[in-house]
Amino acid sequence: MKYKTSKMLIDLFRDTRKQVVIKDQKQRVEVDFEISSTKPEFTQVVRDIQSLMVAKMEENFRPSQAKSSREYIELGAGVIPMSNLDNRIKSTDIVPSDHLDGVLDATNLEIADNCVSGFFLQNTFHHIPDPTAFFEETSRVLIPGGRIVILDPYYNTISRWLYMRLFKTEDFDVNGNWNSENSHAMIGANQALSYIVFQRDREVFATTFPELAVVADFPVVFGLRYILTGGVNFKKIAPGWIFSIVRGLEKSPRILRLFAIHWIVVVEKRMLD
Repeated sequence: MKYKTSKMLIDLFRDTRKQVVIKDQKQRVEVDFEISSTKPEFTQVVRDIQSLMVAKMEENFRPSQAKSSREYIELGAGVIPMSNLDNRIKSTDIVPSDHLDGVLDATNLEIADNCVSGFFLQNTFHHIPDPTAFFEETSRVLIPGGRIVILDPYYNTISRWLYMRLFKTEDFDVNGNWNSENSHAMIGANQALSYIVFQRDREVFATTFPELAVVADFPVVFGLRYILTGGVNFKKIAPGWIFSIVRGLEKSPRILRLFAIHWIVVVEKRMLD
């Protein structure tokens, strides 16, 4: 009863354009662009997350490696592509879009070996139906020392409560498997996949992919601000003046860590001996 009541309350805040599940991927992208264009606060928090992701990507490169020569690819780019933040990033998705640089399947990358400096994934990893194929492909394509920077749903108490109720076609099953027949490019997924692979099954990951190493993982403290924007699925639930205050509080993140709804995982391809 409590579960149904909380879902009903959450549905009250759902954007009217998202009341019905949009199965057509191109249509869904266009609706998401329409919603995000009216929410500058959402764009700002996403840009702050993206800047953090770029910083984690670049911290391992030697000074001798020119920044201008690095080539990055964003997979599953969505409505605020990282290519608009940094022109070294090519933003792609599994469906074509006029807003992006191309189409790529994360499990079947049509790219030459050892040529990409890094991959970015924003809320994309849990939609990948075959993580093993994804890691095999990215490992093949990355240069030694290259990184995969993943932003995905976090697994703390607040996150679990939210993600079990937010979306009609996605669950948060910490007991699930790596592969999911329900995973879909934009709807249908287990939002706990990153927890399963990088937390629950970290030893399995290390054994299966010895050429890859998890070099960092941490919760993102922008969660409260992200929630207040409503994202691309819900109405904004706070007045505009609140966001600058919350953003300021993020400089002292101890309390705001409790509201983390995303975490970042950084995977690095080991250097050659």
